[in-house]
Amino acid sequence: MSDKDNIAMSENDRKDLKKLKFFMPFSDFAGGASAAFMGTYLSFFYTNVYHFSVTLSSAITVVTGLVTWIVTPLFAAVVDRTRFRTARYWPWIFWGSLVVNASSILTMALGAFGLSGGGLVMLVFVLALIRVVGESIYYVPVAGCFPILSRTPEDRQYFARAQKIGRDGGKMLFGYIVPALIVFCSGLFGGDDLKGYALTALLLGGFCFMGYALLSLAGLRGSYVEREGMKAVDEQKAEKTGLSDMLKAIFGNRELLGMFFFMLFHKTYYFLYIYYAAYAFEYVFANFTMMGTFMLLYNLFAIVGAFVGGFWGKIFKDSKRSMVAAFVAHIAVLAVIAVWFKSMSSTVFLVLFSISSLFMGMLENWILPLFAAASDYGTWKTGTRNDNLTMSIYTLSIYAAIAIVPIIGGTVLNSIGYTEWLASGAAPTDSIINGISSLITWAPLILAVVCLVFLVVVFDLNDSKIAAIQKELKERGEKA
Repeated sequence: MSDKDNIAMSENDRKDLKKLKFFMPFSDFAGGASAAFMGTYLSFFYTNVYHFSVTLSSAITVVTGLVTWIVTPLFAAVVDRTRFRTARYWPWIFWGSLVVNASSILTMALGAFGLSGGGLVMLVFVLALIRVVGESIYYVPVAGCFPILSRTPEDRQYFARAQKIGRDGGKMLFGYIVPALIVFCSGLFGGDDLKGYALTALLLGGFCFMGYALLSLAGLRGSYVEREGMKAVDEQKAEKTGLSDMLKAIFGNRELLGMFFFMLFHKTYYFLYIYYAAYAFEYVFANFTMMGTFMLLYNLFAIVGAFVGGFWGKIFKDSKRSMVAAFVAHIAVLAVIAVWFKSMSSTVFLVLFSISSLFMGMLENWILPLFAAASDYGTWKTGTRNDNLTMSIYTLSIYAAIAIVPIIGGTVLNSIGYTEWLASGAAPTDSIINGISSLITWAPLILAVVCLVFLVVVFDLNDSKIAAIQKELKERGEKA
């Protein structure tokens, strides 16, 4: 597609596009506030505030992750076949976000109301299930509308880069603020961590919901995205596309599966950092407040990488080739960290990790556009457009990683006797320090190498092939 596709838009549609170019990244920014808190501190909160065992904490995350595996593709199939009277996407996003943030707030607030023991565990588990279902309800439509939202290759890269900058900008700002905010909120209640975490969750959860509410009501409602989304549902119903046809759109799409496994392993080691960095700064570096600096640099350099990626792409002149080159550089830095970690100061670690995050940020210029290209490939191959189902694979890869990470982390922490050591109140032993160190050095390096293999060997679309597919789809009358 070319810029002529945007020129052909009506004046109202162009206004919609301008609004969405603001509200989409703003919603990601607001979502970054929740990710900086719930995504980063939930495991630490379970073990160190609610005093759940490592096994119990990991089990909750694993089970809810497996539930997401079931819910996400099924819900994506529902969205692909369902429309409201005057909308398709925004009601799901609005209500799903409300459910997610309300359950997050309640999870952190249960202890503040005096709940403990088995009753606390059961309610935390139920709320975790509600939260992951809610995440599918709002995030599947957000990802699914991407091919309709982005009419040109330039727009696709804009929204991909804006998503990265918005999300990581939120995680950067709030990642730096959250440790101090937790301490401040706890101080308001005389150092009560239970109430401090509850108040922090209320503030950040409320802000996150506001971002997605604005996207829903001020950005998507009444826009060309909703109108074309409803039209796609009507056309699909007329073709009487069955669920078996939709499943073929996934399992018969090699390019989509290649991107799925790339994202699965990429996000797995990403979440290892997010889940276990708090443990590292508490016990390996013995400076928990440095966690704020870590999150600031992690996300700041990822944002810089998203900007630099545009220049990087001009050097390598192809999306896949640019992505592979950035990833090789990223792995090289991870290897340096893993080999020399034990002799590094915390400052050197932060510098090297920032460089690795720079290259990780570059990848965001191409990940979502290549998922969209895989979706276009599926449409070209089958003749049926199932954007929500195929783009839900992007979401599914993230939740699959969330399910895998606590298995890896829980196995390592249990092997070093973390729960028993924490209960003893003793100083960190070499076993504790080495085990936690491995979670943020060798494990990410190994997983990153696996990522590269899937990207190089399985995914086989370059820019010229993508352009040819989109041209043929346009000639067929499909929306590319």
